[in-house]
Amino acid sequence: MKKISFSARLFSLMLAILFMPVLLSAQPSATQLLNDIKRTNAGYLSGVETVSLVNAMEGFGFTMQEREHYRKITEAGHTRLVGEEEGDDISMVGLLNLSADDLAALVNGASRIGTERRDGQRMITLFVDDPDVIESFGDPLPEADDEDDFEDFSFVSMKLWIGAADYLLYHVESTLENDQGAQMEVIFTLSDYERHSGLPLPGQVEVTMKGLGALMDDSELAETRRELEEMMAELENMPEAQRNMILSQMGPQLEQFEQMMEGGDTSFAIKIQDVRINE
Repeated sequence: MKKISFSARLFSLMLAILFMPVLLSAQPSATQLLNDIKRTNAGYLSGVETVSLVNAMEGFGFTMQEREHYRKITEAGHTRLVGEEEGDDISMVGLLNLSADDLAALVNGASRIGTERRDGQRMITLFVDDPDVIESFGDPLPEADDEDDFEDFSFVSMKLWIGAADYLLYHVESTLENDQGAQMEVIFTLSDYERHSGLPLPGQVEVTMKGLGALMDDSELAETRRELEEMMAELENMPEAQRNMILSQMGPQLEQFEQMMEGGDTSFAIKIQDVRINE
C-alpha cells in the first residue's frame, strides 16, 4: 500500500479549508439570495422615481408599439416598480416588479436552488414545481384573446436563471398543462441589458411558445387545416399582384400558424424603443 506522508495530508486539508468558503458560497441559501436580490434592487432604484418606456412587439408579421409607465414604491422596506396597467408588470422589468411576498414565495418555494453557466456567465437557478407557489403569481396568459383556449391550462413548473453577479433575470422556462394532460412551454429570454440612470433594463425579451397545437383537439385541427387550404386556394385564383400583396402582409403570420398546427415553435420579441427616467 502506498503511504501518504503527514505533510501531504496536511497540505490537502489546508486546501480544503481554504476553498471551503468558495464552495459554500457557490450555491446561496434561500435567505441569502432573497436578501441579496432585495438589496441589489433597492440600489438599482435608488435614483429612480418613475420610468416610462416604449415597447415594440415584433412577430407574427407585424410590429405593435405601446408606451408603459412605472413608478417606484416601497412596501415594508421592499422597493420595487409597479405599472399603471396590470399587464405592465410582466413585460420588461424582470424581478424589479415583484412584491416582497411574491419574491419570498418564489425563492423560499423553490424545490431546488443551484448554479449553472449560461451565455458565458454564472447564473443562480431556481426550480419551482409547487402548484401553490406558482398559482400565487396569477393565471397563465391572462390577456389571451380567446380565453376558452387557455382557461384549462395552469403552470406546473418554472425554472429561472438569475445573474449571480447582478441578480437580474435572464431566462425563464415554464411548463403548462391542461386537464387532458396536454403540455405546452412558454420560454422568456431577457438580453441586451442597459442602464438608465442606474436602472438596468433588457433591450429585448424574446418569448417562445412550444406545443401550441395542444390548444386544439384533432377535430379542431382538421377544421383549421381545411380552412387554411381553402384560403390558399382562393389566393391562387387571385391576380398575381393582389396575391403577392396579401402574401407580403400575411406570409409570416401564415407560416407561424402552420408551425403552430404542426406543434412547432412560435415566437415573438419585445424590444425597448425609448426609456425616460423621472420625467
